[in-house]
Amino acid sequence: MNKILYYIFILICTVFASGCQQDEILEPDSVFTEKTVIFANLKDGLLFDGVTITKTLPLSVNYDIKKAEITNAAGYIKVNGLQLIPLAYTKDGVYKSLHPITIKSGNTYELFIEIDGKKFYATTYVPYKPVIEEAHLVGDQYLNAKIKAKSEEVYGVAWYIPGATINSYLGMAQDFQEITDPKTIVTGEEVVIRTIDIPLAYRSSTYSNLTVVKAYAFDKQYYDYFKSKSNNQQITNSYTQGGGQTIWNIMGTDVIGLFIGSSESSSVKPN
Repeated sequence: MNKILYYIFILICTVFASGCQQDEILEPDSVFTEKTVIFANLKDGLLFDGVTITKTLPLSVNYDIKKAEITNAAGYIKVNGLQLIPLAYTKDGVYKSLHPITIKSGNTYELFIEIDGKKFYATTYVPYKPVIEEAHLVGDQYLNAKIKAKSEEVYGVAWYIPGATINSYLGMAQDFQEITDPKTIVTGEEVVIRTIDIPLAYRSSTYSNLTVVKAYAFDKQYYDYFKSKSNNQQITNSYTQGGGQTIWNIMGTDVIGLFIGSSESSSVKPN
């Protein structure tokens, strides 16, 4: 998972990859309700890297992925209502396909999971790679980008300051300022989206000459998650900041998580 998606999924990764650390849970053990946690990010053009299935742990239990992971799930993914892809447990709660599969834009993926008789379901659409038509540095505060939208997708943009080596960064946005509202998107129309502010430490000409912008497209379900995750603030504690009000797209009983399609543009230097 690239760095910007790490930050925007920080709540999810804290819960999914960590199996829900004990310091995140506010309820005492006597009222603790175990939840199944399911997460997958289906990224256009990349190999499917699995579905993570874990469970939340009570406060009294020290975090251990071996305690949090779920190893007895049965499930599969259905592509465009036709192709079935069985999932098999690998390690640390991660379930992968038996053979490598490449995620493709325009496809619809459905997830079917069963654990001890409980069934869970989610569906997602993988958006096409967005193309930035124009990008501008506004003052020295933030960047904006113009893209041509599609009605089944929502968009956000982020700034980066590349480092000296591939996939290294001197600085980068840790979240989105905004995600476009799917109710306002019309296929073919242009939308202008801004990044979060660039910190003062990165506003000198040394950095501004290096700063680039990248656009991200998501299944439109991502909008509801983004708007509900504690007023769009970066989340480091899922129960005090996200908690019960966060909107997830996994259906089932006592479950939280996302099964979401995404894609990203090439980096563009602003005018």
